[in-house]
Amino acid sequence: KLGTRGSKLALWQAYWVKERLVNRNPGLSIELVKITTTGDRDQTSPLDQLGDTGVFIKEIERSLRKGEIDFAVHSAKDLPSEIHEDFDLMAFTEREDPRDVLLAQNGWTLKELPPKACLATGSLRRKAQLLAYGPEFQFKNLRGNIDTRLRKYQESDWDGIVVAWAGIKRMGYRSYVTEFLPPEICLPAVGQGAIAIEGRRHDREVRQLVRSIAHPETEGALRAEREFLRQIEGGCHVPVGALGQVVGNQIILTGMVASLDGRKILREKVVAHVEEPEKAGEILAQKMLQQSAREILKGYKRN
Repeated sequence: KLGTRGSKLALWQAYWVKERLVNRNPGLSIELVKITTTGDRDQTSPLDQLGDTGVFIKEIERSLRKGEIDFAVHSAKDLPSEIHEDFDLMAFTEREDPRDVLLAQNGWTLKELPPKACLATGSLRRKAQLLAYGPEFQFKNLRGNIDTRLRKYQESDWDGIVVAWAGIKRMGYRSYVTEFLPPEICLPAVGQGAIAIEGRRHDREVRQLVRSIAHPETEGALRAEREFLRQIEGGCHVPVGALGQVVGNQIILTGMVASLDGRKILREKVVAHVEEPEKAGEILAQKMLQQSAREILKGYKRN
């Protein structure tokens, strides 16, 4: 039994995982179990006001613990930086392009937007980086699944919205995209574009099953990104971004920490051996904390 959130995108991801597992393991039968999470029930409050960082996984982990499901499929970017010790992220599947995209009126790119353009996003990370780029941009809070976001956008007078490409592509809305935002301007969230499979830590059978569809490069990148997030103490609701890229036997990890208003923004990059992704995350976090990251994050906690 595979546990998943009930949104269209979550179900797409769950079916995608199911199909690959069945292809690799003929004769296997998998039943999907839909679980409603706190993050699904409240689709209007800004994410940073929902409190706990595990708003999209708590109820799913409860079902795992009770044995109602055997494993769960998540968007990797929805996961908190630390998982409860009873569970383990057993596999990450091949990552989609992790970039954010702009969907704007008149086919505008970021450069072409009016200086005081009104943009909508549910992410503090996107907002902070876009304010660093265009300090006069106005922002509206945007939550909900992809369909809801597009509907709200079409019914609004906003100039554009910024979302993750992965969801847009998986839901078939690629024709709406006016620009892919370069990571130098808008560094993605940790884990963006990747799917994570979570199980009970000691369940060897499930581990062996899901490892059959794991993607090593994605795993290396995500282990580095998640370690960076853990060390920098950023939950899902702090303006923190990271992107790991495996090139040959090296992992290149870029990180970003910003103040909410985008006035203070720190970007750094480190290179480590591909066999030591966590080390890359740790080195990058320490490097940034020694600079101004700690001050920026402290300011955030005060607010």
